[in-house]
Parts: sequence; structure tokens; C-alpha cells
Amino acid sequence: MPPKLLRILMATDIPFWNAATGAEQRMWSLVKFLNKSPFEVTTFFVGQVTPADHKRITSLGLKVVFFEHEKPPPEFLGRLKWYIEATRHQVQRWLNQGKKHAAEVSGNASTEAITPLTLSDYRWPWAMDQFRRCCEEYRPHVFLSQYVTMAYLLDALPPKQKSAIHTVLDTHDILHDRGSQFGAAGYLHWLEIDEAEEVSVWNRFHTILAIQQNEAELIRSMTNNLDVLCVGHAPPFGEVLPVRSHKTTDGVERVVVGYIGSANYSNWHAINRFLIEVWPELTSLSNVEVELVIAGKICEWFFLDGNDYRERSEFAGVRFLGEVAELADFYREVDIVVNPVQFGTGLKIKNVEALAFAKPLVTTESGAGGISQSLLASCEVVASLREMADRLVELCESPEKREELRQKSILAAKQSLSETVVYSELAQHLLDSAKKDFQILPS
Repeated sequence: MPPKLLRILMATDIPFWNAATGAEQRMWSLVKFLNKSPFEVTTFFVGQVTPADHKRITSLGLKVVFFEHEKPPPEFLGRLKWYIEATRHQVQRWLNQGKKHAAEVSGNASTEAITPLTLSDYRWPWAMDQFRRCCEEYRPHVFLSQYVTMAYLLDALPPKQKSAIHTVLDTHDILHDRGSQFGAAGYLHWLEIDEAEEVSVWNRFHTILAIQQNEAELIRSMTNNLDVLCVGHAPPFGEVLPVRSHKTTDGVERVVVGYIGSANYSNWHAINRFLIEVWPELTSLSNVEVELVIAGKICEWFFLDGNDYRERSEFAGVRFLGEVAELADFYREVDIVVNPVQFGTGLKIKNVEALAFAKPLVTTESGAGGISQSLLASCEVVASLREMADRLVELCESPEKREELRQKSILAAKQSLSETVVYSELAQHLLDSAKKDFQILPS
């Protein structure tokens, strides 16, 4: 007789199986962990999928219930179109200004005539109907909502089952705080939500998952006797390679600095500031040649209007890798990883992945938020971009310093980023919330 499994029904509108963004990578790692005995995960996915999505889902052995038979409400489509067009407009303004005005434009983007998305825009009655039928068929022990935007599905839980289902919210970010930070920087955020509204959603769940410890403590202080767990990210561990030695045709050492990011405003702002304030100093070094490799969907934003900007002076020595099929494809290319992010909440997934791939990391204090002390000791954390430039000059000119950081990251990643360390508390919590039949974790 097969072992009895604790059934988890996860709801999301994010195609996590592609692992193309930080959120997708974290969700994919979590699902991989929870899809092993004594657990099993079925995903209720709201959104459109392509034949390539179906193929990948099948190859990964995922159980996914699709809801894509009806169009979203017209208001949702209209506001989503507005957001995409506003994004395009802000990016094009920076590209068209040139370096002289880039600093002013990148930090003061127009936010006129904003009609942002709200939680009510995500509430689709026909999705609720199908979710209710899914629950009746699957009979989950746990309902896991990815982001507060899926929380409305709580109202669709069948009354007979509702008391027996343990409800869990994976927050990813404290969104009202994130929105405030984006607004203060002059950028748009994808969701309008205030503190009271977000707290009211948290209070509807039995358990809240925070992505970093300080956010977990804040949520505990703002909610009514909820179980709040800190569940970060267990990244894939890459092939650990020694720091490479590159030589140009003239015998000069060549060092590759890398940045990877999805297409969001904090990433766009970060790489712009880096190009303006840090990159010129690295290209002026005489005893070492430095190349910058930019990867991820953020690359698309540099070519939105069909023009090729690579001839501009601030792009000298910059190579755009674009989206990569596997994270290792990017990390094999680079010797040092940078994260010049200036604002935004949540754990910076790109940071922990860089450490898991044993790459020297230089990050801002904003990027270092939520990282454990052991991990912080294995990377360079800077208070300003001026300091980031100084640290990068030191690392580019010293193979020994790069190797020292690499060795520290190998040790820290093994101690802090394994599945056991990141997910064991959540696993035991889920088992404890269910019947005694499930209270045995695999070895």
C-alpha cells in the first residue's frame, strides 16, 4: 500500500516552472522540495500557457490544473495594458536622453495618470468556481496562496472542507512597503495596496511565510496570533569552478563582471545607476580589462524602440547575454557578480544564487537585506555606489581577493542555503498542522 501523502494545493498566476525570475526560481525550489514524500503538490494555475509551457510541465512531472477558459475582467486587462505602456514609456525616456541626462531621468520617472492594479482586479468569480471544484476533487490538506493576489480563493473553499484545510500565505514581499519604496524613487509598482488592506489579508490565513527574518518579525507584530515562518530560498548549487584566468591578446588580464535581473523597475534603476556611476571607473583601469555581462529579461529594456544602443559610450565593454536557459549558463561567463539595487523589499534571489555558484558578490545594503550573517561575511556589502566602484576595482585587480571571497561563499552556502536548512521548519509545521498520520519527515 503506497504511503499516505499530505496534499498541498497551491494557487498562483506565475509560471514558476520557467524559473526565469527570482520569484519563479524561489517557487520552483519550494515546489521541488514539497513534491516529495510525505508531501505532494498540485498547482491551480490562473493564466494562459503556451505549448512550450505544457511541454516543460510534463517533463518536470508537475501536477497542474489550468484555468484559462475565460478572459480576465476588462478592467484588469485595461490596467495591465496601462502598466506595460507606462513601463515602455519610462524606459524609452532614459534611452533617448543619453548619458548627460540619464541620472535625472532614471530617478524621476513620470507617474502621471496612474490607475494601478488593486486586489479587487484579481478577484475573478469564474476562477473561484473552478477552484471550488478543484478542491472538492483533490481534497487538499493545505491551501498555499502565492502572493496576496490569490487570497480571494479562500472564499471559494468548500464549506464542508474549510475547517479541515490549513491555509498558508507565501508573501514574497511586504507589498505596501515595496510600493512606498518604488513611489519614493519615482517609479511605478504593479499593485496598489495599503498597510491596512495587506494586514487584513494576512489575518485571514493560519500561517504566513515571510521571505526574510526581519519581515517575519514585522508581520508577527502586525497580525493576530498567526504562525509566521521565515522561508527563504534554496538555490540550485552550481558547479564550483576556480576563479578563471583570462588574458587578452596583449597579455592583459580580463575580468568579467556580471549582472542578472528580470524586467522590473528596481532592476532597471539599479543597472542604470551602475552604468552611470560605477562602470566608467572599471573601464578606465590600465592593468586589467573589464567586461560587463548583463543577463535576463532586463536586457530587453535596452532595445525597446528597436534601436541598438551598444555604440553609446556608457555601453562600451558591455555584452548583453539576454535570457539564459539555465542559471549556470550565466555564472560560467562571469568572475564577479554585482547587485547595485537601491530599493525594494524581500530577499534578493540573485544574491543567494551568486553565492551558491561560488561567485564573489558585491551588493548594496538594500540588496543585502534579509541575508543571514554567515552569508553576509562571504560577500562585499557597500553603503554607496562610490564604495561599490572601489571594491570592484580591488577585486578586478586582485585574483587573490576574488579567490578569498569564493572560498567563503562555498562554505557559507553549504551552511545556510541547503534545502534542509531553508525548508525543514516549514515541512515540520505542515505535518504538525495535519493528522498524526503525516508526522514523519523523510530522512
